Amino acid sequence: MNILRQHSFLIILIIAFSSGCRKMIRLDPPTTQLVSSSAFSNNDNAAAVLTGIYTDMIAEGAFGGFMSVSAVGSLASDEFVAYEAFIFDYNIVISQAYRNSLNSGNVPFWRTLYNYIYRSNAAIEGLNTSTGVTPAMKDQLTGEAKFIRAFCHFYLVNLFGEVPLITTTDYRVNRRAIRTSKNEVYTQIIDDLKEAEALLNSDYLSADNSVTEEKVRPNKFAAMALLARVYLYTNDWQNAEAKASEVIESQKYFLVTEPDNVFIKNSVEAIWQLPPVLAGYNTLDGYQFTLTGAPNYNTPISLSSLLTDQFADEDRRRAEWVGSVTDNGTTYYFPTKYNVAVYNEP
Repeated sequence: MNILRQHSFLIILIIAFSSGCRKMIRLDPPTTQLVSSSAFSNNDNAAAVLTGIYTDMIAEGAFGGFMSVSAVGSLASDEFVAYEAFIFDYNIVISQAYRNSLNSGNVPFWRTLYNYIYRSNAAIEGLNTSTGVTPAMKDQLTGEAKFIRAFCHFYLVNLFGEVPLITTTDYRVNRRAIRTSKNEVYTQIIDDLKEAEALLNSDYLSADNSVTEEKVRPNKFAAMALLARVYLYTNDWQNAEAKASEVIESQKYFLVTEPDNVFIKNSVEAIWQLPPVLAGYNTLDGYQFTLTGAPNYNTPISLSSLLTDQFADEDRRRAEWVGSVTDNGTTYYFPTKYNVAVYNEP
């Protein structure tokens, strides 16, 4: 296996949790209004539905900051360490992450991820019955919606084990949803990604379906890459390698030689990127993980020595992706790969 293929597999690790009981789960109604049929009356309106989901995914904190999927997973896997007072005096979610006992009733992104799933379901249903959206746009947007639904279910099943599998907007069905076996959830994720792969364009497309360099909307290879990851998590090694190899052999993505050029806009290593939408921030991760002193309530997370000690002395990622600050004789490490923590609007 060459270095590029090794890289493809090494970057897709995440901690998985198990859940003990199988019971009725109450799903709160979505915080946004129902997506009306008029939203799918033409291409522009339909594309705006998916754009709204992407905007909220980066703006609402589920995929950025110290209350995000990645931060909680990193705390649970002991790659991050949290400010002690923050854990026990303030933040029950981080405390649960340390104990590997996440409770869906307290984790903010539980409701958020199901909101994205619900809106994806609404898009799939609306596009299916639409007569005003062109066939090419309908295929692309349906593929995007199925990708988002799979993406969210993937993180839910890995963080919580058995979770409700939601594939409709019918409240009568959803209100009775129970925890579904992990195998069944994974089967649906794989089905969604296979369909997304078949529907999505190989190029990156803008909201009007024209080709663009921006990687905001997932393409065929994003679905294939996530599918490779799902196969890896389900121990289907042959299909995992096959799908990862297809992405590599597409010649669309390459390793860069300079670590400082990895985490940038339209990086040749990036397969899918959500743009900054919050005024004053490039990413919530960059803002909330960058330390200027000892961890505190505003920046409560630092890198664990269990992670920093794994770097070889000659590993340039250690030199260029890890920063440090010393406060009262104690040195704290933090990720610097984001390059820009805060920016000022002109």
